[in-house]
Amino acid sequence: MQNELTFVRRGQLCALELASGSRVCVVGGRVWLTEAGIAEDFILSANQEHVVEAGGRVLVDVVDAADEACIRVLAPHVLKVAA
Repeated sequence: MQNELTFVRRGQLCALELASGSRVCVVGGRVWLTEAGIAEDFILSANQEHVVEAGGRVLVDVVDAADEACIRVLAPHVLKVAA
């Protein structure tokens, strides 16, 4: 699912297992996002993103009157240090 568009339908939670540092980018619509182990929930609109802190389960659902939202998950960047 990394770097693919995912369409989230209102009322149908999208459950993702993501590594720490992954980014959930909202391409269209508005979503509610919560991350396992993090007390705060997030509301994100188009062109906003959330960086996963701890890694693990992330839940995403559509908010507002929209029936659908679109997200893209980007893997964390790993920098390779030359020896």
